[in-house]
Amino acid sequence: VSFQFAHLLSKVKFTFENGFTNKNSTIVIKNVEFTAPKTGEIDLTADALAWEAPTGSVTLDMGHLALGAHVEAGKSAATDNERLTIPAPASQEYTVEFDVEHHMGGVLVSEDHKTVKISGVEFLPGRAYNFQATINQDNVDEQPLYEIVFKVAVDKWDEETTNGYHFD
Repeated sequence: VSFQFAHLLSKVKFTFENGFTNKNSTIVIKNVEFTAPKTGEIDLTADALAWEAPTGSVTLDMGHLALGAHVEAGKSAATDNERLTIPAPASQEYTVEFDVEHHMGGVLVSEDHKTVKISGVEFLPGRAYNFQATINQDNVDEQPLYEIVFKVAVDKWDEETTNGYHFD
C-alpha cells in the first residue's frame, strides 16, 4: 500500500541579511518571535482541503540567527527554528518582533527592538515560507529612514524536505 503524507499546515522561517556597507559591521538578531493564528477549522471530508476561520493568536519562538552568531556584511543567516502555523488568507496580518544589535569592529554600537507587521501573504497548506529582510544603516537606528520590509520566498513542502514522511 502506497501512502503519501499531505501537510495541512504551513512552515515558517526568517532569514536576515547584513546590508551594511562597511565590512567591519556585523549584526546579531535575537529573540525572533512570530505571531500567527492560534486556531482554525478544516473539513477533512472535502475534496479540496482549505482552512477556514483562523482565530486568536499565538507567539511562535523562532530563536536567534545562527545560534546568535555575528553575521558579517553581505552575508545572511536564518533563524534557528522553523515553526508550523495554520494556513490563512492574504487578509490575515502577522507580526514579527526581534532584537537587533549592530557591531562595528566587534564593539556594540547600537541595539534596538523591532516590530514589523506582515500582510498580503496567503499561507497555504504544504508550503514553506521564508521571510527575508535586509538590515542596514537605513532601517536599524532608533529613528530609521526606512522600515524593515520582508520579502517572502515560498516553496512546496514535500517529503524530500520533511525527513521522509513517505510510506510504501
